[in-house]
This record gives sequence, C-alpha cells and structure tokens, in this order.
Amino acid sequence: MKDLDAILQNLLCSNMPELISNKIDEALDSFDIDAVIVFSHREFNDCICRFIRQIYGNGLIFPKALDSRTALMEAISLLEQHYESQGAAGYDAAYLDTVDESGKGIHFVLRELAELVKSIEISRWLESCYVFIIDPIDKDQHLEIIIDLLRKHPIHIPDSIRMGNPASFIRYYRDLIELVVSIERFSMQLAGPVKNLEPN
Repeated sequence: MKDLDAILQNLLCSNMPELISNKIDEALDSFDIDAVIVFSHREFNDCICRFIRQIYGNGLIFPKALDSRTALMEAISLLEQHYESQGAAGYDAAYLDTVDESGKGIHFVLRELAELVKSIEISRWLESCYVFIIDPIDKDQHLEIIIDLLRKHPIHIPDSIRMGNPASFIRYYRDLIELVVSIERFSMQLAGPVKNLEPN
C-alpha cells in the first residue's frame, strides 16, 4: 500500500525534527541568559516575553513576529499548560523556580520553554505528515494500513495484535505506525540508514 510506504518514508527519512530542534537551540544560544536577573513578577514577565519573541522570531522554521503582549500571553500559556517542577506546575511554579533560592533558576525555566516549543513544533510537523497522506476519518484506509503493517512488519507488531482481527485495532493505526517507526529508527541508529522498508 502506497499510503503506508509514504508515511513511513516521511517519518523515517526526513530530518525535519532535527532541523526544528537545532534552529530553536540556535535561538536559545543567542539569547543572553547569563545577563538575566529576575527579582519580581514584572522582571520575570519581561524576561519570558523577550525570550519567546526571540524563539518565535529567530528559532522557528517559519518565523513569527510577535508583539510584546502576544509574546507574554504565549509564554504564560506554555507555562500554564506544560511546566512542572518539584511537585508544582504552571506559571507560578516557573516564577518560584526563578526567584526562590531553592528553585532551579531562570536559566532552567527558559530552557524548558525552548524545549516546550520544540515539542509543539515537532508535533505539528508530525501531524502534517499524517494529514497530507491519511484521511483521519477514512476507516477503510486505516484498516488497509493496519493490514499492510502486519504484512510488511510483522516482527514489530505485538502478538496480541498480530494474531487478532485487524479491524479491532483501527483506532490504533497511528500508534502502530509510530511503533514501527520507533523500532526502525533504533535499527537505523545501530546499523545505519534503512535503504529499503520493503521486506525481502
């Protein structure tokens, strides 16, 4: 099935995740973290605002020029939804990490913000790979993909699925694709690039 081959080719052979990660790292490195000193909410907000403007303006594959208000709202939203530290979570946890002597510091908070943006951007890229190839509501296509996965990559599929009815696992087609991708990537790391995804 060409759909399966296409999605595996995209996920395995593209270097887009590395490009996304490296570009954000470059923007992070160009931000003068060592010069940042934060003692108040105002200074903290100013810092995360400037940082997000830097990351979005210089660290994305498709840069976004954010004004200060939008950048601050984006930074706060990222922290509220994803930041966790020492049993606490959200914006307040990040602020406490910054100003409290026992906290992890502003350097840690900014690096965590950069990692959050990386994760989101890579997830968006991954979603685009699926959307352009696989119809999210076409159950027949999903079934064909599962059958093709079972035929071409049986050793990567758990016995409980391989010995079962493919139709019972339609909702998990993406999980199965990503399982095969993760195993193939590990094989590539051990033995070099996989030149042919087709079985012998």
